[in-house]
This record gives sequence, C-alpha cells and structure tokens, in this order.
Amino acid sequence: MGSGLRKLDCVFLTGLDATHAGGVSTISEHFQVSNFLTPSRSFSGESKFSFGPISKIEVLAAVRGKPLAFQVQEGKARALYLTSLQAQVFSSLLEHPDLQSDLVFLPHHDYGISRSEEIFLKQLHPSIIISNQQDGLEELRVRLESIVPSKLLFIQNLGAVELRFLNGKWNWRNFKT
Repeated sequence: MGSGLRKLDCVFLTGLDATHAGGVSTISEHFQVSNFLTPSRSFSGESKFSFGPISKIEVLAAVRGKPLAFQVQEGKARALYLTSLQAQVFSSLLEHPDLQSDLVFLPHHDYGISRSEEIFLKQLHPSIIISNQQDGLEELRVRLESIVPSKLLFIQNLGAVELRFLNGKWNWRNFKT
C-alpha cells in the first residue's frame, strides 16, 4: 500500500464468505473502489466488464452463475484466475485456443493435478503460477515443475503478493506478515 495507489477500478469477489471476501474491509479502508462485482449477480461464460479503454474482466467459465475462471486484462498484461479445478473448467478453457496469460492463480488442490489441468497448463505455458495451496506444497511444486517451467509462488509461504506488469513481464514482491 506504499505504492501511492489509492483508487481501484474494480474488486471482483468470487465468494462472499471470509475465505473469499475477508480482506474487503481492509481494501475499503485504504482504497477508493469504483466497482464491486459479487456473486450476488449471475455470471455466464460470456460476461465481460470494461473499465476504461484498456482494462477488462472476462468470465471464461461459469456454472449456475458462479464464475469458475476469469481473466483480468490491463493493456498487454493478462492474469487468469481459476476458482475451481473441475475438469469442465479446463474443457471450457481449452475451447479458447487464443487464450493467453502469463500469470495464473490456482486454487487449493485436494487431489493432485488432473490430466485436463496438465494439458491446459502445457498449452497456456504461464511464466508465473500462484497457488493458495495450504498443504502438500512440496508434492505440488514437484508436479507443477514437471509440467511447465513456470515460477511457482505459494501464498502459504509468501503471504500477500504485490504484482506489477512492467516492460512486458510480471514482477512480484511479497509482504509476509
């Protein structure tokens, strides 16, 4: 928060429980937020939201109105956020042959990496993967490294992560509390 940034165009919540929205009060204290997108509205795999000429959020996969995969784009910077590891999510994403994202956020893996996830990650080939995995970190790290040569960041080890897209690539730093 020492970056001088004081305004956010959008906060996109994938759930209203403490796990998904627990930091909203802190964000609201430190930033002026123009838009909140919440699961109280229904999303489809075609939902798109624009914030100015180069900023957008696109829902790429949704089930029963809940976003399971969405991409945030700011100019050439693209980040893909997955809220589910279900095979149907990866099947949906593989239907977007032009999908590009250097940064991928993965949710907690309960049962290891599925074949559909492996195929998807190999096709996407992100430079950075961020995971909120809480246990089995070493096993997941070894498995992901065998699939793609991405930089792996585990929130469990790093705490909060600040991401910036500078000079055509993602840069990060952490704020472990």
